[in-house]
Amino acid sequence: DSHFIHHGWLGYAFNDDLYMKLGVSQVPFGISKFASHSWWFQIPYYVGLEDDYDMGLKFDYTGIENLTLNIAYYHQPEPQGASNYSSRYSYDITPTASASVVEHGQFNLRAAYQLNDNIELGLSGQYGRNYNSVLQNSEVSTAFAGHLVADFGNFNFKGEYINYNYGARDNLGNALDKIQMSAYGYDYNIATSGNIYVAGLAYTINVDFGPVTNIQPYLDYSMIDKPANGFETTQHFVPGFLITAGNVYTYVDYALGKNNAWLGEWTNGLAEGSPTAKWESRFNINMGFYF
Repeated sequence: DSHFIHHGWLGYAFNDDLYMKLGVSQVPFGISKFASHSWWFQIPYYVGLEDDYDMGLKFDYTGIENLTLNIAYYHQPEPQGASNYSSRYSYDITPTASASVVEHGQFNLRAAYQLNDNIELGLSGQYGRNYNSVLQNSEVSTAFAGHLVADFGNFNFKGEYINYNYGARDNLGNALDKIQMSAYGYDYNIATSGNIYVAGLAYTINVDFGPVTNIQPYLDYSMIDKPANGFETTQHFVPGFLITAGNVYTYVDYALGKNNAWLGEWTNGLAEGSPTAKWESRFNINMGFYF
């Protein structure tokens, strides 16, 4: 009973260096397109900061040598696909009975500089508002990131640091230290502020085995350090490998998490968590045809 749009936009090329997208597009923030190698993504995805899609206006500019600039304004998150706010692809703040909060009016700026053929350095900034319809008032919401993507021979490394602060108040005007996020028809809470550390390493092996042309083993690790008093660290670790056969991509993952919604305590793992939380795991195989 959950359906939703992933992306959909109208594009216009002003010239070879400037392209505009109007509609639902990927938010320019951090490592693009993904900060992860695995099917499970990295932890920024689960707090709305990796592979996020919103509705608005985006400009991509490549007119400066070795530099890519992305500037965007998103009026609102992508539209919900069913009768409830949780029917969406990417994670967004959604209202509850005690905190009628939604995201509204967000600016993004991302710059990625190609040092050479093998190394990319990037900075990202995000500024928006979280609007409470009961209070008819908004709180400032910010996120900042620095990233590095490097290729050394067959190795690929992705590293990223993110600081986020989702300012929000409940319907009585109290500042929140956790807030609800939703996607895929599911809801859980996350800490309203934190520091995220991301590191992933992959190795590409070219093979000639029937339709299989490539095998890529990887290790992805990320964590959230939460400044709120009594909030426990969230950890996310995914060893696995990707098998490429034409347009068929198969991810084989053994995903582990601690204080992690999809890999542990659901409702508050990404919020206060538990000091006695243990590592929990899932073995997952995902086969997809991409076109």
